[in-house]
Amino acid sequence: MAARIRELNDQCKAGLAANPRVKLHTPMSGELSAGLIAFEVDGVAPAEVVRQLLERRIIASTSPYAITYARLAPSLVNTPEEVEHAVRAVREISG
Repeated sequence: MAARIRELNDQCKAGLAANPRVKLHTPMSGELSAGLIAFEVDGVAPAEVVRQLLERRIIASTSPYAITYARLAPSLVNTPEEVEHAVRAVREISG
């Protein structure tokens, strides 16, 4: 199970990191990260990123800290295709 979650998270991180308008805050290394992927989209508030993802039927959240980021959490219930759909949606939101 852990290997599957890591694969999906690695896929998601790589897709987000390939977008020049996205700043990834979660380390790329699976050894240094867990199941949450924190990121920013240039010029779009984290809550707005989450709202726009939800409009596309993608569940995301914001971090509950003073400095907040949008977060995705691919898990066992997700497929690689769903992860790619989320990455594409972030790309659309980033303009």
